[in-house]
Amino acid sequence: MDIDKFVQQILIHLPPKNFKMINRFGFCGRNITTKLKDTIKKFKKRFSKSEYSFLVKQSIDTFDVHPFMCPYCKIMMDIQEIYVSADWYGRTIHKIYF
Repeated sequence: MDIDKFVQQILIHLPPKNFKMINRFGFCGRNITTKLKDTIKKFKKRFSKSEYSFLVKQSIDTFDVHPFMCPYCKIMMDIQEIYVSADWYGRTIHKIYF
């Protein structure tokens, strides 16, 4: 493709100066009716906040083991120390000991 043809194809996608573009319409528009808002709320997925963090939830779902609970006495462990160091490349390594 020669340069003139290429520039023509690129310029097709540029709007004229002071051209007002609409970027929100339909369900995402600002001026939707309350009836439409109520209908959208019914179909929105409701998320419930989990009592566990993502790490704990995935560990329980995958291995059936709570990572911060003692397997013998069933008592939750407390954080005793957080250790931060750097490796040979200068990246920080966060190590948490329980």
